[in-house]
Amino acid sequence: MAVGLAGRAAVAISNKHSYDGLARTVEQLQEATAHRAVIEQAKGLLMGRHGIDADQAFALLSAMSQRENKKLRLLAAEIMASARRTDDDAGRP
Repeated sequence: MAVGLAGRAAVAISNKHSYDGLARTVEQLQEATAHRAVIEQAKGLLMGRHGIDADQAFALLSAMSQRENKKLRLLAAEIMASARRTDDDAGRP
């Protein structure tokens, strides 16, 4: 009986470990999706401001990231926050 319980306990522990790993993966994917959205928004803003295409906007964003020694996602978030402040200051919706 003890061997049977030990086997079931091992399965339960293995399932818990698998679930925890999947939960971490889902969390990481959600975070990556959110970061990607901000980066894409910043690219769009740069495209509009500078009249460049998506590849050029990404290259510009990457160069700024390296020059300022900031992660791309953080720089993109700063660009978007700055654009929102500028819009607010100009009285735009």
